[in-house]
Amino acid sequence: PSFVCYDHIMSTHFAGHPLGQSILGTNASITALTAEQMQNYHRSRYHTGNITLAVAGNCAFDEIVALAEKHCSCIPQGKSVRALPEVVPQPSVRTVVRDSSVQQHIMQMGSGPKSDNPLRFAAELLSVVVGDDSNSRLFWELVDPGHAESADLGYSEYDGAGAWMNYLACSPEDVAENLARCKKVFDDVNANSIQADELEQARNKVASRIVLRGERPMGRLSSLGGNWMYRNEYRSIAADLQTIRSLTLQDIREVLDRFPIRMTTTVGVGPLSELTIP
Repeated sequence: PSFVCYDHIMSTHFAGHPLGQSILGTNASITALTAEQMQNYHRSRYHTGNITLAVAGNCAFDEIVALAEKHCSCIPQGKSVRALPEVVPQPSVRTVVRDSSVQQHIMQMGSGPKSDNPLRFAAELLSVVVGDDSNSRLFWELVDPGHAESADLGYSEYDGAGAWMNYLACSPEDVAENLARCKKVFDDVNANSIQADELEQARNKVASRIVLRGERPMGRLSSLGGNWMYRNEYRSIAADLQTIRSLTLQDIREVLDRFPIRMTTTVGVGPLSELTIP
């Protein structure tokens, strides 16, 4: 259900924007897809201007270059221009009824910093304080007392857009009260920000995750490729850690002033056909 919820909230929150398009598509769209359409898409996207070769680990640079020239020189040259219109989500509520679901799954989205916004680092720390899966404000307000099975807030950075995403899983009869509890947490943070000790705990969590991610090849490659594709920059683990260490409560306040945790889109998957949004 959570995957269904995610697919629907992306298409609803980013309606009319490329981010709102389903990656998998539907039975109808896949059935109607022709070989010519696939070939045209391949020609328009799979060229040197739209492909980044990322290499991490103990490697010989000259050898990598030689191998790339040998195996990739046949890739046609070209340049893709991505349309990145401004995201202007309209307040909306959508439900997908599933009588077989025991719990109600809720996702909410609100606007956050884009992938090229320096405030993305502070937004990540803020999301950990407010909605990490343990020892966060949502955890203590909803999960620890037993009001909900899951309640978390994440920050997602996209190319040309950014978003806060709230996820809630609980009994259908508790949805209205739990959404009110979530809003209470968000409103308090928007008004009063967070405490210094919360920032320090989040800083340690995020720093540990950055280091652990860097110990895995896929973690290094994902970071390397994403930084280059989104921002045309290389960032080392040390640089990310230094940025995390330098963040202050004033940075958190700036994020909240410019991108308050305010949900505009809500999607529910489960037995309920209607949702009451506080």
